[in-house]
Order: sequence, then structure tokens, then C-alpha cells
Amino acid sequence: MPYYFVNGSNRQEGPIEVSEFSAHGITAETLVWREGLKEWTAAGNVEELRGLWEENPNATGQPTAEETPETAAVEGSYDTEAPKNHIPTGIWALVICLLIQTPIFFTGSLEALHRASSWATLFYILALVTVHPIVVFCIINNAKAYHTWRRGGDPDLVEYLSNRAWTLGTTALGLAIVLAILSFVVCLSI
Repeated sequence: MPYYFVNGSNRQEGPIEVSEFSAHGITAETLVWREGLKEWTAAGNVEELRGLWEENPNATGQPTAEETPETAAVEGSYDTEAPKNHIPTGIWALVICLLIQTPIFFTGSLEALHRASSWATLFYILALVTVHPIVVFCIINNAKAYHTWRRGGDPDLVEYLSNRAWTLGTTALGLAIVLAILSFVVCLSI
């Protein structure tokens, strides 16, 4: 049943549902009214609302010493440590992919430059179809882990997503290093 209440500025607001009381900072002392009540009454004196403050005697609408305004906004989201950011690993993988093209500049003759360019292009295309998608998935999993953590989701899911982001990031980095080394070896040996 919807309630009206008197806010801190002594103005009437509402209607709101009981589930919205904490969002509006309604305490046991806040004056409320609904159909069926004769007059404005302190919320703690309304029979069906009394249990809200008996279960949680500290329900004042104000954050407790353990709660900051950020944690009060999203219940349970800060129970565990924040997931580690694995995106820089993916960025390093992309930077190394750029190095795949560099050996062609160290080749001697025009004919060697053409052959080296073909090899370097092949390795770069391999990087585009392997390393780049892996980095994208690393970023997506890292973002999902952080978003799940911020919303107070399952800590096991946060850890799983974070570990998967780390695995993808390190896989991309390793693959980029291998492709860059192969590019250097092949192009410089021409």
C-alpha cells in the first residue's frame, strides 16, 4: 500500500512503497500517512511498519560507521576486494603486435624488402585474427568482473571472470610476443 511522508524540509512527498523507504531516508520518526490512517503518524508507530525498525534498530536512513555513502548505495558490493585490472596486459599485447611490422625496415635490397613485407604482413594478419579478439574478450571479462563486484554479485563469479580476463590477457601477450619474434626472425633472415 503506498505511503506519503514528510521530508526534511517539512514537505509532503509520495506516494511511495515500503520498499522505497530507505532510499528516501525514512526513519521510525518520519511522519507518514496512507489511506486508512486518521492522521500523520510516526512511521515507527504504524502497526505494519513497526517491524522494519525492530529488525534493524539502526535503520535511521544514515550510513553507519562501517558504511560510506558509496557502499550504502549498493548493498554488499564492497564485501570482497576489487578485481584486478587485467586490461594493461591486453594493451601490451596490442603494442607488441605493432612491432611485427618493424623488421621490414631493416632489410637490405628492394627485393628483400618486398619478401619481408609479405612475411610481416602475414604475421600481422595472424595477430589481427588471433591476438586482437583475445584482447577484446579480456577487456569484456575484466569489465564484467568489475561490474559484478560493484553490484554486489557472487564473489565466486567475480573471481572466475577476473581469472578468465587474466588468462586471456596473458595468452594474448604471449601470442603477440611469439608472432613478433617469428616476424623478426623470418624478416631479418631474408
